[in-house]
Amino acid sequence: MAVVSALPEPNDTDPQGPRGAPEPRPAPGTVTVSRCMGALVAVLVLACAVLTGCASGSTPPAGATTSGTQASPGGGGSSSAGDTETFDSPAVEPTTPDTSDGSGSNGNPGISVARLPIGGDSQDDATDPLLQCAHVSWIASQDGQIPPGTGVEITGVTFDPAAFEAVGSGCGAQRPSCLRHVFRTSALQCDLAVRAVGDVPPDASPSLGLGGLVFCPDDASPVCRRFVAALGQEQQLSVSLNVPQVPAGPTDTTADTTTDTATDSTTGPGSDTATTAPTDSTTTASSGG
Repeated sequence: MAVVSALPEPNDTDPQGPRGAPEPRPAPGTVTVSRCMGALVAVLVLACAVLTGCASGSTPPAGATTSGTQASPGGGGSSSAGDTETFDSPAVEPTTPDTSDGSGSNGNPGISVARLPIGGDSQDDATDPLLQCAHVSWIASQDGQIPPGTGVEITGVTFDPAAFEAVGSGCGAQRPSCLRHVFRTSALQCDLAVRAVGDVPPDASPSLGLGGLVFCPDDASPVCRRFVAALGQEQQLSVSLNVPQVPAGPTDTTADTTTDTATDSTTGPGSDTATTAPTDSTTTASSGG
């Protein structure tokens, strides 16, 4: 009689099933949890590696930015601070200052100078012996040269002797009039019409001087102070004038002729004839009678 051994009952708690039983294969198209976790971990590791590499490659070295800036100075419209300071243009000098209120265009009251360093000569008018035109030029040493941006306005005229006056016309239009003229680096000459209003001795050496106001961009600057101090040490401070050549002969001749004519008509032969004629006529008549 054959003996049949009993097989053990399967253990439901054993995940692997009965001993010696093969592991069941998953159905096609299904993925086990362990494989999904492994793939997810691999993807995360790869992503971290990629992000780390990108972060390190996007940050340039510290010296790269400095080197690039130094290699292109002033090129391509650079707006760095060095370019701005290097090509900073100076202030434009005004050509027509506002002197209507006696002050500079920047509101400064001006620095008074009694005598300006000028020189020149005069030319007599062709038709008026009392009129002449004084040609005035700014003549100064190196320290007395007008700095850029500075103006010197003429505010007064002094005559020696005081037998002249300044008039508004009589010099033409070749140069500007000295009346309210402003000397600048580009305007160092002017003309002044002068008329004699009193007696000038024939041996005199008449002249004129000018006073004015100095207008600096900054009155307290060393350049302005040095310029004003130099004006007080200049030597040539006047323009020579001519002695008016007024003819005196015609006036004296007219007076003498009138006096002589009156005297001659009173004591001349005509007077004797008028006195003698009646006497002679009377005597002749008596004799004839």
